[in-house]
Amino acid sequence: DVRCSAAEAVAVVAPPGDGQAVTALVTLTEDGDADVRWSAMRALHHVARRGNSDSIRAASRCAKDSDEQVQIAAINALSALAEKGNPETLVLLKGCLQGSPDVNQAAMRSML
Repeated sequence: DVRCSAAEAVAVVAPPGDGQAVTALVTLTEDGDADVRWSAMRALHHVARRGNSDSIRAASRCAKDSDEQVQIAAINALSALAEKGNPETLVLLKGCLQGSPDVNQAAMRSML
């Protein structure tokens, strides 16, 4: 899919913290295709800076996604984007512990 390729390209070429890139990737996290949401979350993990509120909101939403791989990518992104020990993020990650074993493992890693 072109949108997946675009998200992956942004992760490679955009400098960290690039506002336009972050905005475009956040938009892609709302796409109807799980592969596009997964690619966008992985790219946000690399482009957005820690503390970027739009990226954190997108990752928090995607952590509850119906697709397990999107959930895992979002959880991994949250560990890079949210401030360590953020109470809201910890509550969200605790809620992810009720998912599949792979989602549980990603959530546990992110809480450390």
